[in-house]
Amino acid sequence: MTETVKPRLRALAFHPLTPCLVFGFFTALWHFGLVVVDVDEAFYGAVLGNQPLWEFLAGQYARWSSRTVIEFFLCIFSSLPRWVWRAADTGVLTGLALAMARLAGGVGTSAADMAARRRVGWLAAALLWLYPWWYLSTAGWVATTMNYLWPLAGCAWPSSP
Repeated sequence: MTETVKPRLRALAFHPLTPCLVFGFFTALWHFGLVVVDVDEAFYGAVLGNQPLWEFLAGQYARWSSRTVIEFFLCIFSSLPRWVWRAADTGVLTGLALAMARLAGGVGTSAADMAARRRVGWLAAALLWLYPWWYLSTAGWVATTMNYLWPLAGCAWPSSP
């Protein structure tokens, strides 16, 4: 049995996606221990109880049209339990790490290409972990990540090969 388990564990350890999945695991641990203090989330979470979402978005479009799509999702996620945002944000950050690794590492299938992609994956994960995350708590975690990180990940993913 150990003869079949060791090669599988070795293949998993050296798989190009492993760095991003490890990053995703630690990001999930961090998110579910994160204390979320509602700042802008309190405003956006109350929108659905005060007026129809489309009416709010139409008013917001007149003031700041570039954020209309983001504010749609912000109203939805601010009114849901925080674990939903935590899970979604973990997925978005993991997708961002994968997209960064794919952008820099290419898509070759040779052993050298796979090793290079794995190294780039560790680099992408390290760069994301080195970011001073407390910057994103200034207006509230949900509002800030959805305004900045989610669009970044949304643009990085289709740009990667």
